[in-house]
Amino acid sequence: MAVYNVWDVPQGGPTRYSQTKLETRYRLTRPGEWFVDPVVYLEAKKEWTEDKPIGVEGKLILGKDIGPLNVSLNGSAEQEFIPGGGRAYEYAYALGSSYELSPWLRAGGEVFGFQTRQGGTSETTHYAGPALSLSWSRFWLVTALGVGLNDAAERVRATAVFAIQL
Repeated sequence: MAVYNVWDVPQGGPTRYSQTKLETRYRLTRPGEWFVDPVVYLEAKKEWTEDKPIGVEGKLILGKDIGPLNVSLNGSAEQEFIPGGGRAYEYAYALGSSYELSPWLRAGGEVFGFQTRQGGTSETTHYAGPALSLSWSRFWLVTALGVGLNDAAERVRATAVFAIQL
């Protein structure tokens, strides 16, 4: 189980604290027992910058390590509970691959996208780009850059996750 604190850096704006997340993962099998290594992921979150309602997300992660090569497919469904009984939904996917260049460095790429639905409106976005992962001791940093592939997508979407394993 982990608690995440999320900061956003909007283009042209100041860095701001945006979300608190509580998440957990459960591995269904030991690595290598099945053709793929499945993991179930559950998350509850609260976004503060737009005072959004509490959201819950479920995700299925399928991964396979073949020597230094990793291939992963993630699918997720998220639901936000809007005051007054409304709901908003987001479905997402990510398909990626990375290669271990050294024990502390992985490089790869991914294709990912989102579909959001609220009321009678829906929007779908798709991205593709490189990813880089660095790890040392109990620390790791993952960065990814996605270039928008359709008109609804932002031109560029960048993410970075820094973690400390306690």
